[in-house]
Amino acid sequence: DYQKNIANCDEAEVILGKAIKAMNAYYKEKDAEIKEELGGSLLQRRQEPAPPSTWEGDFSGQSEGGNLVIGMLEFILTETEKEEEAAHTTESEAVAAYETSMTALKTE
Repeated sequence: DYQKNIANCDEAEVILGKAIKAMNAYYKEKDAEIKEELGGSLLQRRQEPAPPSTWEGDFSGQSEGGNLVIGMLEFILTETEKEEEAAHTTESEAVAAYETSMTALKTE
């Protein structure tokens, strides 16, 4: 169970790392296109077009959503790394407890 959990964590970390890298590259490319075409930037807050009169609620552009997605992926990656570290710690403690109890049984 421990080995399977660690393998899952490792695989998730690789996949999340690739996703974060791809999203960052995508938004960096889009940012460069906007700078070239409009003189603006996705990294800066720019004036978004006014929403239609039938629109209710706040209007936000694609860049804000992209940044939120990257932030969520980074959060999940951090939590996965914490989960893996906790699994290693728990396993190490269990091995130490087992070895201690086996040593105690042998000396009796």
